[in-house]
Amino acid sequence: MKIKTPKNYIQLLQRITALEEQLTTGIKDHSFSSEKAGRFPK
Repeated sequence: MKIKTPKNYIQLLQRITALEEQLTTGIKDHSFSSEKAGRFPK
């Protein structure tokens, strides 16, 4: 069964993946900087 994928759907997927990458890197940067500052000692 073939499903036609509209262009805007593909653009949406690309935008979501880009957002996910930004989120993951942002969380990594945040945890790294907070560990550096020593706000959240393990």
